[in-house]
Amino acid sequence: YDGFPVFAIPDPFKCHESYKEHFINLFFKELELVGVKEVEKYSPNLLYYQDEKWQELVKKAMDNKEKVNEILRELKEHVREYPFAVICENCGRIGSTHVINYNPETKEVEYTCESRHLKKKTIEGCGYRGKTTLRNGKLDWYVEWALNWAYFDADVEPMGKDHYLSSWKISPKIAKEIFGVEAPIPVLYELLTVDGKKMSSSKGNIYNITFFLKIVEPEVFIYYVYSKRPFVQREITLNKMNLAVDEFDRLEDKVFEALSKEELSQDDVDNLVTWYISFLGNIPNKKPIRVNYSFLAILGQILLPKELLEDTHIPLVRLDIEKLEKNREILNKIKEILIRTGKISEDINDFEFYKVVDRMRKAAFWAKNFGPDLLRIELKDKKENVEFSKEEKEILRFIIKTIEEIKDKIDLDDIQTKIHKKVTEKTNPKEFYRKLYTILIGKKGGPKISSLIAANKEKIREILSWYI
Repeated sequence: YDGFPVFAIPDPFKCHESYKEHFINLFFKELELVGVKEVEKYSPNLLYYQDEKWQELVKKAMDNKEKVNEILRELKEHVREYPFAVICENCGRIGSTHVINYNPETKEVEYTCESRHLKKKTIEGCGYRGKTTLRNGKLDWYVEWALNWAYFDADVEPMGKDHYLSSWKISPKIAKEIFGVEAPIPVLYELLTVDGKKMSSSKGNIYNITFFLKIVEPEVFIYYVYSKRPFVQREITLNKMNLAVDEFDRLEDKVFEALSKEELSQDDVDNLVTWYISFLGNIPNKKPIRVNYSFLAILGQILLPKELLEDTHIPLVRLDIEKLEKNREILNKIKEILIRTGKISEDINDFEFYKVVDRMRKAAFWAKNFGPDLLRIELKDKKENVEFSKEEKEILRFIIKTIEEIKDKIDLDDIQTKIHKKVTEKTNPKEFYRKLYTILIGKKGGPKISSLIAANKEKIREILSWYI
């Protein structure tokens, strides 16, 4: 389908009428996932080229082709005689046609469908020669961009750096000199790289919104990708997404601190605006309950069943009620652990709790698939070939005793301090922790022992007992 208009390419997934319809629908569904709902959907190829107002603007561009081409030549080396491409009525291609004549009275164009040589390839034509109207084709990109501003009376135009350094040098002139309108205010945003590689559709290095919503909440995604320094090139490092979430949580803390002040500083105002944009203006009535992302990643990997780690971009409240009820016992256990560790209060309502679990699902999914080795957790289910000295076994007994002494509250810091103090008193900490993490999770290092104990103290106690 090289050279065909996108709307004429079949859907490779066979669930929509065309390639275009498939991905437009996916795009709008993803907008809904981040909270954007009221968006006018349009398709220039199928709708606007049939509109009379649009047709008059297309005609104006064709009537002034000499002036259009003069502007285009300021940037483009090769400019076709007419800034219009016809869809061949014989083979359906648009990339291989050449307009050879235009009648301004009838608004008709004559064209041929021949081979068209591009920089890296040649699009073969079918040899057809015909006549059609301005409704059956498309303007040059630079011209159509300017036409859009005139048609929609645009005030603002967001654009990537690549367009700003190329198309923006031409289209505003076309808007003013051909269509008689001023260009909108440009809003420039920089390139986005993921793990050091520029996102590029031509290279297949693409991550959609659904991908990111599987690992972070919508507001965190918008903050990190759109709200945070949009004029600076941003790098997303997948194995450090926990740090990005921590950064958002700190911003939110600053926002609610600022809301209690009588007078705001400029930093306070900047933080408020960024936070407001991150929620697309749909800000919550009260401060959301945020539990540390990395801590939830640890708990989630140990506690959550596989089915709750699927489709983590879909909130719990939108899952099948049977799936929720099937996992009610584990959800209650998670709630108990979070209450006992002081991460949430006992009076938390179901909606707030489900939001916390949603973050846990995302965090666990992230840790399993993209997280650093330190945070990829799976408790061992069989004894490892590890020997402990007499002093080290004494420490294991101490940890078991500490676990058994846990009653209602689980003080993570206190547990961690007690264990570490005992380790430093009795043995070589580096060597002991290497052995400890080996028997618990099969690695030389890992998260704080207190976090593992909080997640499943019964299992930790059982594993330790194998070695004493």
